[in-house]
Amino acid sequence: MVRGGSYPLRDAVCRPQGRVVEPHFFGRQRPEKDAPPLRKDAMFLVASITKPVTVTGVMMLVERGEITLSDKVSKFVPRFAANGKDEIQVRHLMTHSSGLPDQLPDNIKMRMAHKPLSAFIDATCELSPLYPPGRRSATRAWARPCSARSSIRCRAGPFQEFLRQEIFDPLGMKDTSLGWQAEKKERLAQVRQPKEMEGSDWGG
Repeated sequence: MVRGGSYPLRDAVCRPQGRVVEPHFFGRQRPEKDAPPLRKDAMFLVASITKPVTVTGVMMLVERGEITLSDKVSKFVPRFAANGKDEIQVRHLMTHSSGLPDQLPDNIKMRMAHKPLSAFIDATCELSPLYPPGRRSATRAWARPCSARSSIRCRAGPFQEFLRQEIFDPLGMKDTSLGWQAEKKERLAQVRQPKEMEGSDWGG
């Protein structure tokens, strides 16, 4: 998920003595010492916020009667039933109780190759659950993409476009998107990666 960092004066929240205080920006656009100062319209990559936004999109479809939480994932992605996953329901994906492994075996390699969401879903279809669905809850990174893919099979177009049309645009969030927007690449603030994340291609 990418969140825009431009804040017009009307969005400022500090109003001492009735005056609107313009926001201040700190830091640099990239980790290098000679990098330019942070832009006022800088954009930032965020990770886990993707989960609640995805769930919001899915729940909108539930509210409209286009999908139910008890629907089996294989109803929308038939190949998902392979290797003992036929009983996993949408609600299991949304509550981290599906039993799916946390990451794909080739996760880093696929990220470095910038594989599309569909490729990750295809790889997920080949996984075997670690335990029966609903048995226990544990954070699973691929639960949200699967629920997104399941729900969007009810509709036409990619899930990121659904989120844009149904959530971001109506709220005026023109700089927020699922995945970064190529035309706004120069506005992305580069993330400083700790050693344990090197090679993860976090910055897209």
